[in-house]
Amino acid sequence: MSSYKIKPRAPLPVTIISWLMLFAGLSKSFGTLWGIWSLTFLSTLGERAGIEDFGILPNINIVIISLYMIHGIGLVIVGYGIGRMSRWALYIFTVLTLITIISLIYSYMVPTEQNLNDVIFVTIQVLILIYLWSISKRFI
Repeated sequence: MSSYKIKPRAPLPVTIISWLMLFAGLSKSFGTLWGIWSLTFLSTLGERAGIEDFGILPNINIVIISLYMIHGIGLVIVGYGIGRMSRWALYIFTVLTLITIISLIYSYMVPTEQNLNDVIFVTIQVLILIYLWSISKRFI
């Protein structure tokens, strides 16, 4: 008797979801790197121009951009795990989706500009999560 588990073949929708997550995570990560670089560049220009308070804004934005970077890296990791049909990736994706839902609810409670794209994004993410949990018995 062998203790090896046969790796299940990912269905086509799971493969597509996996590649989309990998692409979204990579683009988000590279976008945040670009944002960090541009804020550092603007901060340097502000200091050279003699603007004293300009350095505070990039420090705050770097914290926000770092959270985007963490989310992007998380999407890359989850995309890889979902493509391999790993159960841990399903759990991490569930946590990421819950955090996204909480942040959407928070953005509607705080007086900010609401965006329909955010609602559409969260809805698609929840639908993907429901689909993945419906086939969760195939994950190892």
